[in-house]
Amino acid sequence: MKEENSKRKAKEYLSQEPIINSYQIARLDDERSEVFLDDESDPSAVMIISDGTVTVRGGKTAVRDSLLDHLEKDKEYRFHAVDPQSFKAVEEVITVKDDRPTWLLIRMYEKAEEPDVEIVPLKKEDASVINEYWGLGSQDSMDYIKSRIEEGPACGIKTGSELIGWNLTHFLTDEVMVMGMLHVKEKWRRRGYAKALAEALCKEGERRGLVPAVQIFKDNEASLSLAEDLGFEIRAEHHWFGGSLKG
Repeated sequence: MKEENSKRKAKEYLSQEPIINSYQIARLDDERSEVFLDDESDPSAVMIISDGTVTVRGGKTAVRDSLLDHLEKDKEYRFHAVDPQSFKAVEEVITVKDDRPTWLLIRMYEKAEEPDVEIVPLKKEDASVINEYWGLGSQDSMDYIKSRIEEGPACGIKTGSELIGWNLTHFLTDEVMVMGMLHVKEKWRRRGYAKALAEALCKEGERRGLVPAVQIFKDNEASLSLAEDLGFEIRAEHHWFGGSLKG
């Protein structure tokens, strides 16, 4: 009962900014996730531990205290901090390793266009190709990609039997559709396929009444340029990194 109340209060708090906090809101749906609030009745910070990642959002002091109170000494964690304020709190008490900041971009004002090429649903058998080209792909990511194909929405472009481009979603909330893994093979670029794949998922988001969103690493200039050309606008800064408690 206490866990259910904590998740309910966390969702109320995070839903004040449902787009920026979409990652945390999605994690609340995981039955295995642990939720920690600085104040059970009126929280000013939320910390969620889900699938090996600690994600935090809230006031600087409250976030810092939550990390000190609930993380184990000498244990390595993966972290996700939603905004600069939360990240500053983390830096005070966590030895940060391999920080990779991203921009969260959303598309609010552009009406989705009908793709001008044939878009096909992805199948689980396509996961191995996607994993090979995904910048974060590994031996452990195949199951995740298969789950995203099954749960969708996810789409691709094929020539004959060859999958030459694809676009998937990482998760959906009641208000947001977070897309990812958009890729077109080198040989088939500069033909508008990336735009077509993005429009296909934006069209699906529009049909469901969801705001399309994407997270892109700050140093990925090509993807940022494409997203902005498609009408996506930067809305928030996120940080993804490893680390452990200092001292």
